[in-house]
Amino acid sequence: MFMEQKGYPLSSRLRLVITFLAASQFFTAICAIITCNQFQTAQAIRPKIKLFGENIQTQNYSYLGHDYLQEWNVPGPTDSEVYAYVANLKHYALDTETGISEWDRLLPPGGGMVHLGPTQRPFSVSMFHQLRYLNIIRGGLKDPKELLQHCMNYLQQMVLCRADSQLQSVRRSTGRHVTSWSQPRACRSWKIVECSA
Repeated sequence: MFMEQKGYPLSSRLRLVITFLAASQFFTAICAIITCNQFQTAQAIRPKIKLFGENIQTQNYSYLGHDYLQEWNVPGPTDSEVYAYVANLKHYALDTETGISEWDRLLPPGGGMVHLGPTQRPFSVSMFHQLRYLNIIRGGLKDPKELLQHCMNYLQQMVLCRADSQLQSVRRSTGRHVTSWSQPRACRSWKIVECSA
């Protein structure tokens, strides 16, 4: 690894986190390839799915099975910008009472669930789902180092900066929310960024 070549040994926990992040990226790429055909089929079946700020025509959804709007139509203006500094280590510490409290407060009451449709079907908003998982990883790190703290702050701020409002169907609205993975996700193409770099 890069830091080991420079003479900085990595702790086993940091290696585990780096391995986990690399595996997550690999798994995401594999899932995207596998679901590409499913996504194209879903687009053919329901061509009025809202994707990344496109105008959406009014459509009635039953909210049964896969018949629901794929992205939460967030109330209020969504084009406003906020600015955050990634290097801010004063907040969201991994192992202090204040930091743990700040991480816990990233989720709104109800854990970031929204209830839509005539039966108030529960959905998890992707941004909050991502933050919940980062907090779980944070809780598992017992020996934080400065670089690890920086990595967690960076990931947390990138999740917030992207404010992914795609809806994720859940199997139950209370307790442990198990996300249903049967619906393909509409994703920006990372290949464009990858090829341009």
